[in-house]
Amino acid sequence: MPHPDIETTEDHKNGLNNGIQPIYPSTEKLTNKGISNRVVSKVVQQLFLETKGRFTETLSNELISDVKLISKSEALLNIHFPKNQELLAKAQLRLKFEELFFIQLQLIIKNLIHKTKIKGFTFNKVGTYFNTFFNNHLPFELTNAQKRVLKEIRADLGSNAQMNRLLQGDVGSGKTIVAFMCMLMAIDNGFQACLMAPTEILSVQHYNGLLEWCKKLNINIEILTGSTKTSNRKTIHKDLESGDLQILIGTHALLEDKVKFKNLGLAIIDEQHRFGVAQRKKLWDKGISNPPHILVMTATPIPRTLAMSVYGDLDISVIDELPPGRQAIKTVHRFDKNRLNV
Repeated sequence: MPHPDIETTEDHKNGLNNGIQPIYPSTEKLTNKGISNRVVSKVVQQLFLETKGRFTETLSNELISDVKLISKSEALLNIHFPKNQELLAKAQLRLKFEELFFIQLQLIIKNLIHKTKIKGFTFNKVGTYFNTFFNNHLPFELTNAQKRVLKEIRADLGSNAQMNRLLQGDVGSGKTIVAFMCMLMAIDNGFQACLMAPTEILSVQHYNGLLEWCKKLNINIEILTGSTKTSNRKTIHKDLESGDLQILIGTHALLEDKVKFKNLGLAIIDEQHRFGVAQRKKLWDKGISNPPHILVMTATPIPRTLAMSVYGDLDISVIDELPPGRQAIKTVHRFDKNRLNV
């Protein structure tokens, strides 16, 4: 056997080599320098011997007991030198839990700081536009889920803090009409609203869907995309700055420096995962004295716990009920070989 690793009885006297042996990732450069897996293992062993295996606990006794975790010291010892697979699994569980726990805690703290430090516009009235649409032009009765979500959003808009909320719901659940009613709240309180979508096709779809309602309410709405003609673009820029344009629908074109609002109060982003953090921040900066309220919409089914990880800086509202007569959307996976059938 060429270049075997040899263990002597002396190696077992420290009690760390009596079980499963660790394999540490290495690189060619480290190996060429003589820093092999065995060397790294020896260094880690020496660290445990010098510290006597005692490390500062980072979780409370109550939490450790409730979740049935092992201690931090036990976890670190058994992730490197487990005596059996059961202890290795317990060590992995403890370290994974701790990592996710502090990620969630950091996101919660970030959210609380955001709510207490970043001021937002206060929409303190439900006025003519909202009431007229609700009483005369609502195409169907809102579901209980839509009413609940509207109540959550109205509470945010009526507070003194900037809203950052994720609105999740299947295709056909009625997210767009909820978003439009939020726009009406902004207009009733003297502010402008915009909706940014990731593609021109989706932007046009939103624009056409809202245009008829806006005509009935005498609301000025426009669409701005990469293919908008220069003459129309200049008119939109002018009307935005004067405040004559109340609702603007568009793509990334909304982020251009030339796009300046008089008083943007609400920014809605459709399919947030298609935009980066920097792009969302650029939309925030379109506000004049305060950043606009942010409502993010997605049709992607996402568990609440995962949503907290992906959208940790956002509060979450879910439309989990379809309007009468609409069938539930089925999300399925198909392999590439079934492409033609799909």
